Amino acid sequence: MKRINLWILCVLPFIFSCTEENFEVQENEVVLEESASSKDGIAFRTTCDIAGPICGAPGTTEQFTYNRNFTTSNITWSVQSGNMTIVNGQGTSTATVSFGLNFTGGSLTALGTGRNGLLCSDVVSISRCITPPPCTPPTEIEIKQLAGECEGEIFSFLAETNGSTSSGSYSWAVFPGTITSGQGTAAIIVQSPASGGFSVSVTHVNDCQNRRIGGSTQAVFDASRCPSIGSGFGF
Repeated sequence: MKRINLWILCVLPFIFSCTEENFEVQENEVVLEESASSKDGIAFRTTCDIAGPICGAPGTTEQFTYNRNFTTSNITWSVQSGNMTIVNGQGTSTATVSFGLNFTGGSLTALGTGRNGLLCSDVVSISRCITPPPCTPPTEIEIKQLAGECEGEIFSFLAETNGSTSSGSYSWAVFPGTITSGQGTAAIIVQSPASGGFSVSVTHVNDCQNRRIGGSTQAVFDASRCPSIGSGFGF
């Protein structure tokens, strides 16, 4: 029994010594692995993107910017598809792109190069800008009476503009009569009051350049005077 105990006492220090040495080796291996992966870790944390307009009009130029969270030594811009040309800014973070006359859409790529061979690229799709058809907002409106003579009768009115009427709508107001039909169009039917005169006004709302552009005019008359059909009204 004494021999066994003596053997254990001799072996245990050797086991602990080996175990401690193994722990130290394993710990060093982890440190080495972290050091080796730090370079790859930078790539995973790196971000970059292209900022700029989402569409381009043929025959025009636009600027695009390469944004990133790391230091770059060079930025390479290239046209991936579409009738586009990089006219300025190659190698920098801002590039000027020219769109050809037959441009219908395409894509632009920017590749940033950093230290230790770090690369980050982004691609952006650019469509052709849709230009709304030209239109001319009216600057003058004339109200014409087409039917009706005296109080209590049915009247009809027509708005004539000197501009485009291909888009937009007409907003009529009658006081103290009642519009029975035609609101929103160029012609309306009005039920006049039983006695006295009434006023008619109209505004043409045109959507040129997505702005409220219109003209308005007002006609005031005395229905008891029974004006002739087809006569105009003062503004």
